[in-house]
Amino acid sequence: VAAGTYCFHFIVTDADGQQTSIEIEDLTIQAPTDAVAPTISLSSTPTTNQSFSTGQTISISGSVSDDIALGGIYIGLVRVDQGLTDAGVNDENTITILHNHDFSTPTSYNFSASIVVGAAMDNNITPKAATWTAGDYYIVVKTKDSFGGNWTFSSHYPITIN
Repeated sequence: VAAGTYCFHFIVTDADGQQTSIEIEDLTIQAPTDAVAPTISLSSTPTTNQSFSTGQTISISGSVSDDIALGGIYIGLVRVDQGLTDAGVNDENTITILHNHDFSTPTSYNFSASIVVGAAMDNNITPKAATWTAGDYYIVVKTKDSFGGNWTFSSHYPITIN
């Protein structure tokens, strides 16, 4: 329900058909505020400057959590020469390793994600063609909460694609 002021009508009918009702006017629904950014905890990443060739698998795993509710997670494989800010990394300008907004519990999500170097498609919510070029890359994990739009970014995990 969108935030706003509503009128609430509650009607109860018993087995004999008798009704009782109450009305609450000016019921205000507010969007929660969330000033605390989510946290990222990684349990497995490639080693610093690890090299990968066509057919090899790049993997990362860990968890994200938020005190109220997670809004999304994105793990991107970014070419260093793109010069992107962490906030600018998205599913349109990087190779997507993981993109998810659907969590079984609202406050935490454990993930294990991978992509094969040279794969025709990435792992976006709607997969798109992956363009692989040799060079220096890094993996970044970004996550946001549902209310307040607070973002958290992981460290960069540099790798090389041969």
